[in-house]
Amino acid sequence: MSRINILKISLPILLFVIFFNFSFSQNLSGNNISINIEWQAIDSYTPTFYRGRALPGEEAVIKVVPFVEVNSSVGNIDTSKLFYVWTYNDSLVYGDSNNLIGNILYITLDYYRPVNTLKLDVYTDSSQSSLLGKKIIEILPFSSLPILYRKYDNPLLTYSNAINKKYEELKVNSGDSFNIVAEPYFFSAKNTLDPVLTYSWTTDGVFNGNIGSNVYNYFANSVKKLDLKITNSQKILQEGEALINFSVNQ
Repeated sequence: MSRINILKISLPILLFVIFFNFSFSQNLSGNNISINIEWQAIDSYTPTFYRGRALPGEEAVIKVVPFVEVNSSVGNIDTSKLFYVWTYNDSLVYGDSNNLIGNILYITLDYYRPVNTLKLDVYTDSSQSSLLGKKIIEILPFSSLPILYRKYDNPLLTYSNAINKKYEELKVNSGDSFNIVAEPYFFSAKNTLDPVLTYSWTTDGVFNGNIGSNVYNYFANSVKKLDLKITNSQKILQEGEALINFSVNQ
C-alpha cells in the first residue's frame, strides 16, 4: 500500500508541516449550516521541542470533534438538540460504541486502507427524518520517522542537532565522542522508552544487540556506518529506519 513518506520532507520544513485532508461538506436543507470536523492524533509521539502537528502513523488513534452551526429564518438552532450519525470506512458508528463519547469520536486508522474516510450526517432529531447536512473528510497515515540527534554535554536537543541526512556523510574529528539519540517521531508511544518500541542498532552491517535503548555511544573511528530500525510491537506497520555514514577528519 502506498503511504505518504515523511522522510522526503526536510527537517526545517517538518517543523512547520501542514497537513491537508480531503474535505467535502453539503447542505441538504434550506437552513444555513456550517459543519467542520477537527481531529488530532492522540497517541503519536513527538519530542518536547517539536512545534509542529503530531502526525498520525499507521494504526494511530485519532480523536475527532465536530463543530456545527445552524442558522435558519427563525434564528439560530440549538445544536445540542441535533442528532449526529458517524460513518467510518463505510461502517456506521453506533451510540453505544465505546468509540463514541457524546458527539466526540475516537477511531483507529485501518492499516488495510491507504486512506480512511469519515462521514458525519447531521439530523434535526434522532428520528433521522430531516437531514440538515453532511461532511466528509479523509485522513491519511504518515510514515513513522526516526530522527537521530548528536548530543554533547548539553542535555537539551534542538533541530540543529539532527544528523541523519540520507545522502551526506557526517563529518567528525578523530577523537570525537558523543551520544546519538533517536527520537521516534509519529510512533504510537508514550515516550522514547515505551516498552512497545524496539531499537535495533547495526554497525557496519553487524547487528550489535543493543535493542533496548534509543541512545548509541559513538567514538570516532569505531564505526563507518550506523543503521537504526525502530519497530512498534503493537502496531504491525509502524516501523522506520535511519542511516548515518561517518567521515573522520584525520
